[in-house]
Amino acid sequence: MHNIFHKVHFVGIGGIGMSGLARLCAFKDIPFSGSTLDGRLDLLEDLKQHGGKIYFSHSPDHLSDDTSCLVYSSAIAKDNPEIEKALRLGIPVLHRSKFLELLLKDYQVIAISGTHGKTTTTALLGYVLDQAGLDPLIIAGGVMPYYGSNVRLSHGPWAVVEADESDGSFLNFDTLHTAVVTNIEPEHMTFFRSVERLKQSFQEFLEKANTFRVIWGRDPVLSSLCTHLSVLTYGQGQGFDISAENVQAQSEGLMFDVLDGDKKIPSIFLNLKGSHNVDNALAVFTVARTLNIDITIIQKAFAEFSGIFRRLTVTGHFNEISVIDDYAHHPTEIQAVISALKHHQKGKVIAICQPHRYSRLKDLMEDFSKSLQRADEVILLPVYGAGEEPIPGIHSEVLKEKLAFHHKNVFSLPCWKLGIDRLCELLRSITQPGDVIVCCGAGDITQLAYLLPNALSL
Repeated sequence: MHNIFHKVHFVGIGGIGMSGLARLCAFKDIPFSGSTLDGRLDLLEDLKQHGGKIYFSHSPDHLSDDTSCLVYSSAIAKDNPEIEKALRLGIPVLHRSKFLELLLKDYQVIAISGTHGKTTTTALLGYVLDQAGLDPLIIAGGVMPYYGSNVRLSHGPWAVVEADESDGSFLNFDTLHTAVVTNIEPEHMTFFRSVERLKQSFQEFLEKANTFRVIWGRDPVLSSLCTHLSVLTYGQGQGFDISAENVQAQSEGLMFDVLDGDKKIPSIFLNLKGSHNVDNALAVFTVARTLNIDITIIQKAFAEFSGIFRRLTVTGHFNEISVIDDYAHHPTEIQAVISALKHHQKGKVIAICQPHRYSRLKDLMEDFSKSLQRADEVILLPVYGAGEEPIPGIHSEVLKEKLAFHHKNVFSLPCWKLGIDRLCELLRSITQPGDVIVCCGAGDITQLAYLLPNALSL
């Protein structure tokens, strides 16, 4: 039988998910190499330190004679020269999700999916299991500051894994111990094509769980998919298996009471901002209780949890003005970020938004306009295409026109890399001490968020 783990080559190893798989290979003493055009240099350097050969280009020469398997992500084109060579030579070519399933065959897998909140939920649940002494493998879609990586390594038996629905790859798991779905909204519709197919995919994901299924009870779409399934529900309000009430925003986080059946656990502190994170915490609480984790351990973990990079991450300060980096790139996420800052900040919220993908802006133009209205000032950057070709009539100026009907303080700028001085001049003119600047988007706006504090001080 062919040993696919003899030597693995990753095409697109710089991606957050792919780098995590490579790190897991190193942990399991599986030799690996990989190619990429970009990625976090600290994560790539870590892979080098653990024996990986990293190439910053794509070439068929990167496949060695003893390559036993090629792993790719959905971001990689099928005509990639390395994939073409592997197919020509009969080397197994696997999507990253299928390869992950093979790596996890000896684990009890808890998989978290959903349109929003899955990365935070994955990381928080993994941290709770860690604090409970269950020594979990954790694979999240973002870097976890307390582990310095997007992966916490372990031989198991527990694995807490973020399951990516964007390309349907979350269905590549054969079976799961527990499936969690945080919410469902029309997203990634270039892949799903229809809402019905989107709903069917999430239903199939839930059906893969052989022990527990956990869903956000306030989502009517989710609830409609589970009429034939046994599920545990969570949510703020009443009528759920696990619920929260008396939610209060505090300077450094959130305080709320949890109702676990007829038992009330008062004054739980969560070291995160934004009421949406209460729902993420309730999902974690629900799963933790199925594993009989003591409530005091859950409380301690909630109070200590330091979040995920690119989720309301403070990158620096200027003149008592905070600059924040956030991955929010969907209208629901942008609205949640702005609302969270409004509850925790006394000054104005200035939102710099870089729309991500032309197709998303086309489908959700009105929603983007509504989500940005709560910000005191809005600065729009050009669309970050993420490999998509421009769509005629779909660009940030159109969004600006729609937003201007409801919002007088909206600006647009060309590529920030070419106009950072102009951006800084604008920001100095509209901010004052106590304000917060939040950079929202899944593209290269994260680089801007880290440059702004110093650039504004010049």
